[in-house]
Amino acid sequence: MASPREIVHPFSGGPLRADPAIASPRPAPHRYIQPGASPGSSRTGGNMLGSIRVTLAALVLGACASGGSGGPGAAAPRHNPDVITSEEMAEAHVLSAYDAVAQLRPSFLISQGGTTRSHPIQVIVDDVPRGGVSVLRGIQATEILEIRRISASEATQQWGTGYTGGALVVRTVAKGPRG
Repeated sequence: MASPREIVHPFSGGPLRADPAIASPRPAPHRYIQPGASPGSSRTGGNMLGSIRVTLAALVLGACASGGSGGPGAAAPRHNPDVITSEEMAEAHVLSAYDAVAQLRPSFLISQGGTTRSHPIQVIVDDVPRGGVSVLRGIQATEILEIRRISASEATQQWGTGYTGGALVVRTVAKGPRG
């Protein structure tokens, strides 16, 4: 009687036997076999985890190598998380400075020093302190070059005490890009 023909398991690479009466003493080790490779070829990986690591490394290196190409199909430039530009406001079709902040950077409305009530966020328009966040509702988005969030310590250094919640600095078209 001929011995049963051995068939290689497609995922583990271990032997499958046509005769259920013959069982191997222990299961075969799991191996990853690349598509088109036979179990004995040099393209057989030691294990699936190693192959996954190689694949992930290739993806990461490929992503790093493709960054910043600036060519056609390149990703849009990343925005500064502490600045809202006039271009962003135009793309978002917002009407007021408050709408821009609420829609594009809602985190700007959260006080940096604790609760908003005990540490209010102050608004500075063209280097002049104007008050709380409600001031933003009266500034049209088309009048703004940028809105910049600054920390409590930066605001205190530049304008004195009273900025424990941080500040939103609004630079308008009337004042110009550099003040």
